[in-house]
Amino acid sequence: MKTSRCATSPVGFFRLHCSHLSGRAQSEISILSSLDSPFVTKYEGSWLRGTELWIVMEYLAGGSCGDLLKPGTFKEDYIAIILRELLKGLEYLHEEGKLHRDIKGGSCLLYTSPSPRDS
Repeated sequence: MKTSRCATSPVGFFRLHCSHLSGRAQSEISILSSLDSPFVTKYEGSWLRGTELWIVMEYLAGGSCGDLLKPGTFKEDYIAIILRELLKGLEYLHEEGKLHRDIKGGSCLLYTSPSPRDS
């Protein structure tokens, strides 16, 4: 992942190789752009360059839970905090009629500050 700064906030760039821009990718981008919650990573934009789809998301400097688990386990207190925040994000998505199909440590991203959007 490449990271950079835009005018107001840091962002993360994700590059996906696509033989064609499918309707599914367009649908997912449409869904991402409609989400607005401090518990869901913010979509910043996207563009197609040749056969590569670039998706720009808010950069969360805390990394993913998957990354943080590599050296060892979390304390129970930290697990409780992470699960509470994750459930708030899922609650928002479900209220919006959205379903997250890929919940795992690698897709649970963390802020470096105590609460969302405080950094």
